Amino acid sequence: DFNDNGKISLNNLDLDFRYSQKDTSWIVSKLTGAILLENLNGNLLELEQKYSLNAKLNAIGRKIEVENLQFNIGENDIRFNGNLDNALNFFQKNVLKTNDALDINGSIYSANFDINTFLKSKLSEEKPVEEVKKELDLVKWLNFSCNLSLKIDKLKYRKLEIVDLSSKISSRQAGIFNLVNMSA
Repeated sequence: DFNDNGKISLNNLDLDFRYSQKDTSWIVSKLTGAILLENLNGNLLELEQKYSLNAKLNAIGRKIEVENLQFNIGENDIRFNGNLDNALNFFQKNVLKTNDALDINGSIYSANFDINTFLKSKLSEEKPVEEVKKELDLVKWLNFSCNLSLKIDKLKYRKLEIVDLSSKISSRQAGIFNLVNMSA
């Protein structure tokens, strides 16, 4: 669900695309310029949570520079600054099921992150586990490499609370993460 009081601004955006008969879909081959997302908000129906999103995205070739991404969902806040290399191919190819990797570099910060918010989805409550696994196919979407610095002031999982969590996170293979210099 998306409310209409947000704003998406395009600045010097160049977009090249073509139709692929083989894949029967439009494919973007070039994206350059800036996209500003301001006060986008609504409800994520699967999680029954309100969200808001603000960010500045600068597209340069196969890379998207992300400045001051602020994403709030329910009581959770996530801030990200960094780069998404190969973003254009990653998101299109996942739609086309070719699964190119995404390379994420940057920093993530959250004052409050409650994992329980994401465990209470309609998806997990109404469908058999086999169907949920088929729909989510998380390994496909986790196909990224990353070098991230993480800082969470308060992390909650079930009844466990962790404060002042920080770590460096790296990954070179889908679903496998290395946490280095973790402290709390």
